[in-house]
Amino acid sequence: LPMSESVEVYARACELMAFCMKELEGYRGRIDEVNEKLTQAQDVIKTLADGTAKMNETIASIEQSATMDKLLGSHEAIDKINNLINKLDKLIAAIDTKGIKIYDENGKQVKLFTWKNANLIGKTARAKARARAEKGESLPGGPLRAEATGDE
Repeated sequence: LPMSESVEVYARACELMAFCMKELEGYRGRIDEVNEKLTQAQDVIKTLADGTAKMNETIASIEQSATMDKLLGSHEAIDKINNLINKLDKLIAAIDTKGIKIYDENGKQVKLFTWKNANLIGKTARAKARARAEKGESLPGGPLRAEATGDE
């Protein structure tokens, strides 16, 4: 190449180099952000690897434990858990929008407490009348009261 052409090619290369450097400067902040995110990702991967190693050690110790071997081989715990699940299923089935209903083996509803003849406030009118009759009293203004005062 002649010298003039070499200078032109060199000038063009310098312009391209300046353009590339300018473009790279624009991406420098982004590259730093990407590097920071990569570092954070590597830290997370390291933490997960450490956690996995600890979990593997724990699982190995559980598998080698005689107590866990006995527990896993025993059906007693499983039977207790199944019994508890069955009882909870019955309780859940008993709950209704109107309250709790319990059924016997034949499927008939069992009432735990009947409200019939239940008086929460005090004695019923019948019980009060029976007590007055036993004492020989009557209602105010009734026939027994009139006899006692002589008003007839």
